[in-house]
Amino acid sequence: MEPTLTTLITLLKSHNEVAFTQALGQFKNNKTNANEWRNDLNEMMNVAVQYGKLSLVKRLTNEDYVFDAESDLSSHLARCSSSGHHELLAFILSKTGYLAADIQAINSFPLISLVIKEINTLKDSRKCPFFKCLYILLDDNRVDIDKQDEQGFSALHYAVKYKVDAAVELLLNRSAYIGTKNAFKELPICEMNPRILEEYLNSCITANDKRPGDEAYEVNFDFSCLVPPKCKSSIRNDYPDHDEMLPIVYMSHSDDLKYLLKHPLISSFMLIKWLRLSIYFYINLVICTISFLAFTSYVVGCYGQENVDRWIKEILRITSLFGTTYMALRELGQMLLHATMYFSSIENWMEIALIGVSYTVLLNEFPSETRQILSAAVIMLSAMEFTLLVGTLPILSISTHMVMLKTVSKNFLKSLILYSIILISFAFCFYTLFKVNNSANYLSNESANEKDDKFNDFGDVGSSLLKTVVMLTGEFEAADIKFRNSISYLIFVLFLFFVTLVIFNLMNGLAVSDTVAIKTAAELIGLSQKVEVISRYEHALYHSKPNANGMLIKLIFFIFPQNFLQLFPNYLPLHRVIVTPNQSNAIFIPHFRKHTDTETGKVDVESNIELLADGGDQNERVKLIVGCCILPSFSKMDSKIMKYAKEILHSRNRRNYAVPEQSSQSVEMRLAKLEGNMELILQRLSNWGMK
Repeated sequence: MEPTLTTLITLLKSHNEVAFTQALGQFKNNKTNANEWRNDLNEMMNVAVQYGKLSLVKRLTNEDYVFDAESDLSSHLARCSSSGHHELLAFILSKTGYLAADIQAINSFPLISLVIKEINTLKDSRKCPFFKCLYILLDDNRVDIDKQDEQGFSALHYAVKYKVDAAVELLLNRSAYIGTKNAFKELPICEMNPRILEEYLNSCITANDKRPGDEAYEVNFDFSCLVPPKCKSSIRNDYPDHDEMLPIVYMSHSDDLKYLLKHPLISSFMLIKWLRLSIYFYINLVICTISFLAFTSYVVGCYGQENVDRWIKEILRITSLFGTTYMALRELGQMLLHATMYFSSIENWMEIALIGVSYTVLLNEFPSETRQILSAAVIMLSAMEFTLLVGTLPILSISTHMVMLKTVSKNFLKSLILYSIILISFAFCFYTLFKVNNSANYLSNESANEKDDKFNDFGDVGSSLLKTVVMLTGEFEAADIKFRNSISYLIFVLFLFFVTLVIFNLMNGLAVSDTVAIKTAAELIGLSQKVEVISRYEHALYHSKPNANGMLIKLIFFIFPQNFLQLFPNYLPLHRVIVTPNQSNAIFIPHFRKHTDTETGKVDVESNIELLADGGDQNERVKLIVGCCILPSFSKMDSKIMKYAKEILHSRNRRNYAVPEQSSQSVEMRLAKLEGNMELILQRLSNWGMK
């Protein structure tokens, strides 16, 4: 009988390889239509792969056979990954091409995630077939290591979720992205063991074969784990749609991972971003400082006064108008870039109020009382705005004191909300005891005693509340309080104990404890402030629309290109930098070697970088020169970062060379101890024989 497709599939399922081989040859000889043979071959291949029969799959293929999208490649790889058929998986990948369609078919399913979900952590990883599948997939550069499933989970998500520490280390060593966000807005580092992450970050810092004291000694910082998956693709977009600061922002908010902000790899990454942003940041700071000084001088010394030189008054007013206009354009640009994020900030609302009041004062003259109110309001708003602006400086002392101010103020307000019940109750008691019960006498003597102070006498409810709050700080003026009965004395004594002694000292103690805690973490606070500043600017550009219409939008993107804060893929094409500690901590960026001018040997890659040859390396190095002649330190790596990096390298070398010595010493100690025990046993045996 002539074999049919059903017969062959039956033989496949029954694992009768001899009969299947004979029937397959007859069946193939009888097929004259190539398309029909291809379809039948795909059906038989599906069954063979489903049962994990490598020998049968090999019989169905020949030397020229190639798996592709038409041969249901993606399903074959998914079945092998989910079932742990590592040999079959390796064979199918070896028979797959390298075309774009083939790579797309390979990554149709998150293969690495399918493997990790099947790994049993209780079994030996050396014998686990799924670990073998994992090694095969990781060794194939066509497999997308950051592929996400329908819920947005990447392979690193599942490795962390199922506590497969060995898989976590493998994925990190293969530069898996740590900032992938799933459908629940969770990152892989949310539940990752901080020790594993720290060890991986340590491994990203390497040095060349020179000694630490040599002039040519170099330290390499590899940022591969911070490269978003879209930047690893060969398809490059003109406008970035990724947030590079996402994992670092999460670290700054996590109590378990915040200490990693001090790690040289993370802090150097933030430093490079800050170097690109700093020139714009300091220009904004200088303009706002000049505007604040001019505006304060105008309001205090010139506004509404006739005995001031007209030229000085006009210069201060025009300078203030220029600064206010600059702030208005700045806020309008931020509003147009991302309106939702802009209006959700209280600071932005305060800036809008400041701009409105400033224009009102600068463009109009008001009567004396109105002028005083507006002047006081604008001075207070401008002072608060300038304080917040200076507080964003990523300088350790400034950022620490700003955080102290915000934290203590917030905790004071929280405490006052809770204790306001007691304060309001005492205020009503004072109002009732010292005013209401004697209202007739008070009204009859009001004209005769015009100098009586209603504030000290609790004349109304408002003044009673204010007087009680003042008494909270210790300003009693008890001599002016008229105690008319024993209850008034008792209430006043209770106020002294509960409010002045207990509540006020308790609030002071909270402030002191907050201050001590902030000073202890001063370095982390400074780094967190830098993360917040960089993330705020990058987030605004990340959510902006570069193709939007409008003259102001075009001007913004002309001054601030949307990708000027993005380091990947163009600014750091090799995802690493090189620092020379013995050459003033200069920063070099490796680039792919380009054809250079034979005379000068330089290529103008960017206006602020200089191209240098990298010896015999296949790449070229770009010396980072950011800033201007008055800010030369902007072109160097921070000395504290380099100190931490060299400590990591030194401890690694010391551990590598110290472990064999320690192990040999431990063996020698054990042998000596064993020898002593043997001598003791022999001595006791000899004593026993003599007896």
